[in-house]
Amino acid sequence: MCDELKDWIGEKINGINLDDVGKDLASVKVLQRKQQNLEQELKPIEEKLNKMNMMANAYVSRPLMFACH
Repeated sequence: MCDELKDWIGEKINGINLDDVGKDLASVKVLQRKQQNLEQELKPIEEKLNKMNMMANAYVSRPLMFACH
């Protein structure tokens, strides 16, 4: 799950062009649609990330068992 999220984030970062701010109303609307689509894609990813964080926290907070001889 972790590698899948990392790959997905890498794809999205590579696809973002920070220099493109839109030249006219039509291009700005295209960018807004892309933003909305990305936000929709992030919703299930956020759920996966929250689940991973809960699993990690449960793992870290579990009691340690030491073998005594």
